[in-house]
Amino acid sequence: MEIDFEIIVMWGVGIFVALFLIVCMLVLQPFPLFNYGQGSTYGQMTTVEDGIFFNSVWIRADYASSNTDSYCIDKGSALENKIKQAIKDESRVEMIYQKSIFGMCREFISDIIIIGD
Repeated sequence: MEIDFEIIVMWGVGIFVALFLIVCMLVLQPFPLFNYGQGSTYGQMTTVEDGIFFNSVWIRADYASSNTDSYCIDKGSALENKIKQAIKDESRVEMIYQKSIFGMCREFISDIIIIGD
């Protein structure tokens, strides 16, 4: 019986490439990649939750509603301090966010504009 080393090498390279791609996807999964658009919403921000890679910000579009939506923000950014101040002041805001195709967070806050009380 003859061993065909060429087939073994091809299988080895294929398995290595597949494992490399899987590891790359797992490492990049937390970060938003491939932005494809932006949007905006109006409401009152209610909570900033601490996370491992980024923080979550919860916004309520209608004061009378208990429904909230979650968006992401970089940890420790100047925008995070602006959001926390808007939460303390109970200000109504316009929140502008980027939408991405890949990543744990698909809607990342890029800016907020304080509208008023």
